Amino acid sequence: MGDIMTRNTSVNEMVGLEAVSQIDDDMAINGSKCLLPNIIAVHGLAANPVYTWIKKVPDEDVAENANAKFGRLNSKGEREVMWLKHLLPAVVPHARILKFNYDSKYLVNAPKESLRSLGERLTNTIRNLRAKEEHTIKRPIIFIGHSFGGIVIQEAIVFAQSSATDYGSIVSSTSGIVFLGTPFRGSPASTWGTIITRCASALGLGSHGMLLKTLEDHSERLDLLLSHFLVIAKQFDIQLVCFYETKPTWLGLGSYPLGISTIWLAAKENNKWLLVIDNLDDLESFDLSDYIPQCCHGTVIITSRRPNCVHRRRGVEVSQMQGSEAEMLLVQSVKVETEYLNHDERQAAAAIVQELGYLPLALDQAGAYIHMQQYSFRRYLREYETNSSYLLSGKWKGVGKQDDSVFATLELSFNAIQKQNPKAADLLLLCGFIDNEDIPEELFRKGMKLPEYDTSLNDSLRILFSYSMAKRKQRDDSFNIHPLVHLWARMRLEPEEQEKKATEAFIIVSNAVSTGKIRAQKDWDFERRLMAHIAVIGGHMKTIASFIKGRMRVPYEEGYNVLINNIDLQ
Repeated sequence: MGDIMTRNTSVNEMVGLEAVSQIDDDMAINGSKCLLPNIIAVHGLAANPVYTWIKKVPDEDVAENANAKFGRLNSKGEREVMWLKHLLPAVVPHARILKFNYDSKYLVNAPKESLRSLGERLTNTIRNLRAKEEHTIKRPIIFIGHSFGGIVIQEAIVFAQSSATDYGSIVSSTSGIVFLGTPFRGSPASTWGTIITRCASALGLGSHGMLLKTLEDHSERLDLLLSHFLVIAKQFDIQLVCFYETKPTWLGLGSYPLGISTIWLAAKENNKWLLVIDNLDDLESFDLSDYIPQCCHGTVIITSRRPNCVHRRRGVEVSQMQGSEAEMLLVQSVKVETEYLNHDERQAAAAIVQELGYLPLALDQAGAYIHMQQYSFRRYLREYETNSSYLLSGKWKGVGKQDDSVFATLELSFNAIQKQNPKAADLLLLCGFIDNEDIPEELFRKGMKLPEYDTSLNDSLRILFSYSMAKRKQRDDSFNIHPLVHLWARMRLEPEEQEKKATEAFIIVSNAVSTGKIRAQKDWDFERRLMAHIAVIGGHMKTIASFIKGRMRVPYEEGYNVLINNIDLQ
């Protein structure tokens, strides 16, 4: 029986079934003919179809086999022993051994592959191979699945059984399956892979994370696949053997001292590696260059909210989520299907997304809370309107996923800002009492009566930009604050502190409005831009005046009326 192989021209490697050890079909055992089994090995994700099954050992450790040693001798004096070819035939001499090769890359130049398509391809390839000779239809099959390869085998068995007319003989002929470290219920490591894939895709490296998405920890897709597979295995008496590790294994460089890690990565022979430095927001406590190997090979990906990280590096800004993307994330976090939502629920979900400013962390935690409380989107929206501080301060995650809340995450950045520049921290709190969009720098220069040569405002804004607490958009003379940062800046303060900050903001806006009778056109333009801020600060002052009577630093009615009267929009 020959191979069924095709060439993947994009990667210049063979894909399909490849014979590793051939046995003649007419071989007899103890004087009588028998059907020789096929052993089919399937490699894992991001694995080399050849080196998955190879162990490199010193030449002197390889035992003599007749007149030749096992495996190819490489340039390092090591023997590359493929156990499927060099060792397994000695244990099962009357079996035909094949391996199923497929393009399993997901990071660079990756195929748009799915688990379903891989399972179908494996099934089709086996059927085509068996169809070459009629008597091989009943030949027993033993599968060996390494890591994700075991998932591919499960998918193939389930697919074959669902199409029994065409593929039923494959299931009935399967006598056993050996699983080597197969993540039946997914793996937490796939989450990191998905993040890396998204970053690589943004860099234009041709990455696709469809297979990694399937492998997410506690994946519902894998749970359903496993339950279907086990029913079939029991029905057809398929023997299952699982090998898994019982002791922790070091899989990276984290357990080594920093110096050894960077030296190892910098070595010329270690030229294919990816180093991920995730959530790098503290740039002041250490020197980043100590963590990056000094070499011209390898790849480093840094994720951070600090734009400063981009200096002298290639940066990709992750833009704000689109409405449809944000709604999808919210719905997935609640664990419901979009098609089951009625019109009112869809509208409520869209409103929640807008209220939370399309922020992924906020959407994820909102979804977790809705799922835990078994709320509708409309119920959550009503609760958010009256108790947003509580909802944004909680850690609404399952066991083992204790992410910081939205407000706790903002508080960490604020503490760092306050330590570096107290004026910047104070400026951020003041912004909580005016409108969060199109905040003119001139508002603070005039309102605080800063001298023309004063650079303190520039210094404060630079710090806020550095921590992504503020951002410029259409204009370079103003900035915006994210809606949740805007809300947090007020909610973190006690009522008396809110009164103080609101009054300060009121005075700043009042000072920025010209009281002279003669105004230039630029004055009119500037004061028109202030109307949104006046409306917001007026609302805060009115709210504060309603529960702190007689203690206002600026009488609300008098001050607000003077402010409005000073702006003649006609």
